[in-house]
Amino acid sequence: MQENITKAINDNINQKFTIMENRTSNLEIKINKQQKTIDYLERQARKKNLIFYGVEETEHGYEELQSILLSSIKNHMKISIEQSEIELVRRLGKKREQD
Repeated sequence: MQENITKAINDNINQKFTIMENRTSNLEIKINKQQKTIDYLERQARKKNLIFYGVEETEHGYEELQSILLSSIKNHMKISIEQSEIELVRRLGKKREQD
């Protein structure tokens, strides 16, 4: 009698444990798929980014920085570009001290 009760309890615990293992496995698969989607979306977002080095820090705002970059692209790279084609311009890193 005692063995039957112990066996029933163990079977019940094993059944619940198997259910939890399956749930955990399904969640891991879902997390991996979501991570791949995030990585893909981040790569797509970075495809449109350009980084320019050596641009003097003479501007006093967003519009001036955008104008400086537009003229650099037009004059140095000989690429025809309009202001409406630029979504965002910003500086990376800390502002340097003026000597």
